[in-house]
Amino acid sequence: RKIGYRKKFSLHFGISTFEHWDDLPNGARDAQTMATRFKDILGFDHSEVVLNGDVTHSGFHSKIADLAKVCKPCDLVVITWHAHGETVRLANGKDAGYLVPTDAPKPIVLGNLNRFINMGDVGRILDEWLTPLHVVLLLDCCFSAQSLVRGGNDIDPAILNDVPKQLKMKCRMVINAGTKDEVVADGLSGNSPFVEAFLNSSAGLGGKGCHVKRLEMEIYDYVKKLGVAQSPTGGSLQGHQGGCAFLALPSLE
Repeated sequence: RKIGYRKKFSLHFGISTFEHWDDLPNGARDAQTMATRFKDILGFDHSEVVLNGDVTHSGFHSKIADLAKVCKPCDLVVITWHAHGETVRLANGKDAGYLVPTDAPKPIVLGNLNRFINMGDVGRILDEWLTPLHVVLLLDCCFSAQSLVRGGNDIDPAILNDVPKQLKMKCRMVINAGTKDEVVADGLSGNSPFVEAFLNSSAGLGGKGCHVKRLEMEIYDYVKKLGVAQSPTGGSLQGHQGGCAFLALPSLE
């Protein structure tokens, strides 16, 4: 019996031009590059790109809602973000991370948080809105580890030999371009270090056996070799139950 997902969906948000924040030359290009790789190399059935002026607070949530209408429990969903991230001290004294839409005001303060996308809320939305057992989030932005519910993806290597079992276990994982307090690089040309690392990973090259935990480690190692002052991290989001996604497994329908 062939092993794989019913269908595979990816959704890529990229912003190069902001109304109030500094522009990111590679933001939109990174999203487009990732979508092409997911479609052409990883065999995703649907890879959608949302760029610049379309990446608003409401636009982000609308695209997730649209995805919820078409995906099923046996599907794989990957969502990537290539734009600014920022952190703010909340009224309760805790720090929180936010994704910065194209029209968000600057600076970020308690009185305008409704114009930003709370990183913690993203994990909750993906868990509550999307029925697929396997959902993966890739955040290529500053302070991205603020998204984590739990750091580190503790997966028994032996379990990865039983892919059918993994496909029955709920996976909600995130790989971040840096830590919760790091500013990350947009890249001098071409793509960001995070995207460059993905493109050169075994998953990015279509390796059939590459799972998300291995991808996290490969991205970390590649970025470190580039000599960039950022440390990619990974972990779980709300709803994770020990499963592990395999990006290159085929679609069966």
